[in-house]
Parts: sequence; structure tokens; C-alpha cells
Amino acid sequence: MCCFEDHLILQTERLFLREFTKKDAAFFLRLVSTSEYKNGIYDTGITSEAQARDYIEKSLRGLYRKFGFGLWVMCDRETQNPLGMAGIISRDCLPEVDLGYALLPEHFRKGYTFEACQAVCEYARISLNRPQILAVVSPTNAPSIALLHKLGFYFKGIVQPPKGGETLNQYAKALV
Repeated sequence: MCCFEDHLILQTERLFLREFTKKDAAFFLRLVSTSEYKNGIYDTGITSEAQARDYIEKSLRGLYRKFGFGLWVMCDRETQNPLGMAGIISRDCLPEVDLGYALLPEHFRKGYTFEACQAVCEYARISLNRPQILAVVSPTNAPSIALLHKLGFYFKGIVQPPKGGETLNQYAKALV
């Protein structure tokens, strides 16, 4: 069982997903500092554990308080070590919730993100009663696009983020 039982959200065969806590600052800093995260998702500008703790408390835990969901730490059930994150985001610029995920590079190509994202989609369908879930991804992020197709998402169109930045591909998956 997870050592963060009061923060546990989902379990799969190999993983559990739980809420972030301030204790995850070092892991979060490591995750968002990888070149894969910065180039494939977003450069948060976070460069210290103190900034990571602040981001966890204000942004990630803020989503839990506001919506009751957000991005969760993806942990190995056996070792309880954090591998990445996955969850649901509500963005003002999108008409429906958005699937988010990231993984430390040493855990790529092991099926963890697919397993976690399947569980997150089921959670959105059953617990949140959502008719569909969206995902936005850089058009150059081929591994993420392949993952979305494997999860049953289809290309819906192009999205321009409200704060500028690169144009993103939008994908959707019906959950009903």
C-alpha cells in the first residue's frame, strides 16, 4: 500500500497515482528540469526545490482545491518511487478537461504512461462523469502523439495557447 494513503487517487496493476505534496519538491524539480520536459511540454522556469515546493502548493494543490482533480504523482506500486505524473487539468482555453502526463526519461518505453493515462481516462469517465477528454501536444512530439492514438484519441484541430507560444495539436477521446 502507498505511504501516502490519504492522498491516493488511483491504482493500476503496476502503479498508483496520488496527490502531490510538498515532500515531492525534489522529484518535481528533477522532472521539470529534464530536456524532454522542457522541449516536449513546457519550460516552467523552476530551478530550485523552494520554487518547486511553491509551485506544488500554489498550482498543483490549488487545482485539487479548486476542481477536486489535477496532476498526480505516478509511483511504482512495488518500490513506491515516483516515476512521473499524470492527471486531469482544467484550462480556460479548452472547452473540456485535458489529459496531462510526463515521465522521467529513464522510465520511457515501459508502458507506464499508457497504463496511467488509461486509468486517468476511466477516472474522468466514471468519477467525473465527463463525456470526453482532450489532450494538447506539440506537433513535433511524436512519442506523445503516438501514445494518444494508442489511447484512442483522435486529432481534433489546432489550438493557439492564450499566452502565445507554439501552436499545439488538440486531440479528443469520447468517454461515453
